Amino acid sequence: MLPNVSLYQLVIIARQEFFPVRRVRYAAALDCSAASVVIAVTAPAVAAPVNVTMEWPSPANGQPLFTATFDVGVNQIGGTVGYAGETSDMDSFGFIVPTGMQVTQAEVSVTDTSNPANGDVRSWKWDLRSGPPNTAQMNTGTFVESFTLADVTPGGASDAIAAVPLPAGIYNVSDQGGDVLPGSSHPLVTGTAAFSFHFTVAAAPVPEPAGLGLLAVAGLMLFRRRRTA
Repeated sequence: MLPNVSLYQLVIIARQEFFPVRRVRYAAALDCSAASVVIAVTAPAVAAPVNVTMEWPSPANGQPLFTATFDVGVNQIGGTVGYAGETSDMDSFGFIVPTGMQVTQAEVSVTDTSNPANGDVRSWKWDLRSGPPNTAQMNTGTFVESFTLADVTPGGASDAIAAVPLPAGIYNVSDQGGDVLPGSSHPLVTGTAAFSFHFTVAAAPVPEPAGLGLLAVAGLMLFRRRRTA
């Protein structure tokens, strides 16, 4: 007695017997005719904008920097800078704009957090550079623009760069230091300030291929000629 199979399966079995060279293809078709097919789909990891507070000093020129990979949204990097006598607190970092994205806005705000009796942060500056291609390095790469904070005392200051959008690539923001006003009762210049960078990232526009545009124009002209014929 034949097993309990459908007519479709009998046809497949017959083809396998008389046409063995096609056995693999028809066997695949037979497997796909099962009552149910379970497909396991692994969802990609959900990325998120960066939010980092820096707590480490800047390295020497040419040395690798802490580097964050940005995502769509507002990416934030903050910390504290300043001077305490001959000791400086300078923060630098790198960031990566992934392929298919761009930075549409980049700004920094600085707020003086010093004790006025000890000193006040007057100004601060960071340089933005692009490259090198593999690793963000201190004061290395092509100069883009400076974040310059003047007149920080007493209410804080902010600055935004004009060189936007920034395309996909590796960048470094290298701390150039600042000026601190001496306090009335401290023998050494001492002052600190809190900073916060905000980088707004969005999907980069996809340019329309020129060939598709020309093809569309040619098709439209041909359609109009046929209608007028």
